[in-house]
This record gives sequence, C-alpha cells and structure tokens, in this order.
Amino acid sequence: YMSSDSSGHLFTWDARLEKCSSQIKELRPGQVSIASLAVSGSYYVGIGHVDGCFQILDIRNAKPVFEKFIHSKECRSLDFSPDDKWLLSTSFDCMSHVVSVGDGSLLCSSRGHSDRIVQGKWNPSKVQYATCSVDGTVQVYRPRQPLLVPDCIPM
Repeated sequence: YMSSDSSGHLFTWDARLEKCSSQIKELRPGQVSIASLAVSGSYYVGIGHVDGCFQILDIRNAKPVFEKFIHSKECRSLDFSPDDKWLLSTSFDCMSHVVSVGDGSLLCSSRGHSDRIVQGKWNPSKVQYATCSVDGTVQVYRPRQPLLVPDCIPM
C-alpha cells in the first residue's frame, strides 16, 4: 500500500514485512504537501496537492505521466475509474473534473455543490460518479457521451 507525508514524499509499504519498501522524494519542486492519493488497479498513482495540482505517477519507474493545475484550491480527493482510463478529481474549490489517464485531457467538469467537495468516487458497475460536500449534499453524475464534451450531466 502507499502513504505520504506533509513534505510531499510518497512511501510504498510491504505489508508482509511491515516496513517501507521504497520512498519517492521531491515529486514536485518545493515539497508541496500531498492532500490525497489514489492507487489504480494497474500501475498508476494519483497524487493531489494542497495547491490544487494533481499528478499521475507511473510506479514502475517513479516518473510523472502528467500533472494538471485545474483546481484553484486543495485537490481533496482522487479516484480512478474501474477500467483505469479516467481519473476523477475533486477539490475544495467546489469543482469535480474527469481527465484521461492516458494524456491528461479534460473530459468533463462539474460545479454541483455550494461548498467544498471532500470526496468523489466512481460507481464500480456504471459509468457514473458521486461527490459529497461540506454543504451536506451528495451529487451523482455521468460523463456526457461521447466523452469529448467538457461537461457532466447531474443525475
């Protein structure tokens, strides 16, 4: 499993040995704190930072695939779609975004809450996701088809 610390380092743990098996330092210059982590079913890790940036890292070589600055506040939650093709990011800026894992292109965005979004999760069996907010609401979305149109439809 993986964890992070406030200085922006990422740790991989071996549960069998109960110790850290590897450490990745300086994911971004300036050691920006990590606010969220998501591990894909394959070999990607999503890393959300307090400055609104998020990255996808290929854990096979510890190299960033891409990074995006599309949030104006802390990137609070990340979640890979069940097929690992898309990454959902949510933020304290009240926005959720879906990007392509392959090239980082923006597929859709939504602003369905009046206060900070604290979590976003994909539905494991449908092409839809839910977000929950400090405003006490839960919103469910499905990316508009085809996924080239940059917005999402509330359900």
